Amino acid sequence: MLLISLSDGTNTATFTDTIASDTGNIMIRREAISGLWSAPTSKTSLNERQTGNGAHDIEDGRILYSSRTVTIPFVLRASSHEELQSLRNSIGMLMGKNITMFVQDGTQQLDLYGFITPEYSDIYDRYTDTGSVTVICPRPEKLSHAAKNGMVYPTSAGIGGLYYGENRKGLVYPLTYGEQATDMRNIITISNEGNMPSYPVMTITGEFDVLQVDWVSSNGTTNTVSYNGHVGEVPLVLDSRSQTANIGGADMSKNLGYRGFPSIPPMGSVTFSLVAAGSGWMDVSARDTYI
Repeated sequence: MLLISLSDGTNTATFTDTIASDTGNIMIRREAISGLWSAPTSKTSLNERQTGNGAHDIEDGRILYSSRTVTIPFVLRASSHEELQSLRNSIGMLMGKNITMFVQDGTQQLDLYGFITPEYSDIYDRYTDTGSVTVICPRPEKLSHAAKNGMVYPTSAGIGGLYYGENRKGLVYPLTYGEQATDMRNIITISNEGNMPSYPVMTITGEFDVLQVDWVSSNGTTNTVSYNGHVGEVPLVLDSRSQTANIGGADMSKNLGYRGFPSIPPMGSVTFSLVAAGSGWMDVSARDTYI
């Protein structure tokens, strides 16, 4: 079974290659769809060798792809002209908006993101019509519909420093460096079963004044993302793909210190730990990513 739905979060148009009833369907044929399973055009430029055969070698990180264009031919089947118009309108309501394209191909479920342009036959028929919808996806990757999520607690409630009392009259004993999560709660490993790098989103909830996220990849890469600002009632979101920090939709990237955002390599994983001055937790979410 192949099912494709286009949605802006409020309006949805559903296309299927399985007939649920004789009418009221937007029908598609798998073999007529283009651009969904093939890779987009490469946009990597080659530099030809002047004194040898072929071009200079290209590193993995420089092999890039253009945006994705998916074309879905369809047939509308209705029991009345009003129902036919309703099927057209279910597609038309998605125009001028960013949409999510959900694809269920057998047991695999994927999401793509873009905008649409529909076309119709312009031949009058009371009960049927043919056409196609083109989905332009600026981001060419296909993401697993189900995310992989994990929660991690701080390895320590403080990041160094000594306490000299409210009036700073002297060092306060006994010294304390905060509660520690010394069990497996202080690390989380998220994997990527796709064939392209996956970019995790880290959401920090709680009361923090300083925090940093340390991570190590299965390919041996290690780095840190740090945030030098207060996190309170509204969670802090660290987006690895855009390499930004935001709170409640407001861009707070100016408070970033270290900007070593992670990506999860294809068929690999990344292990995260949270070091923070405060109390709370971090949710990490990522999706298998394909091209």
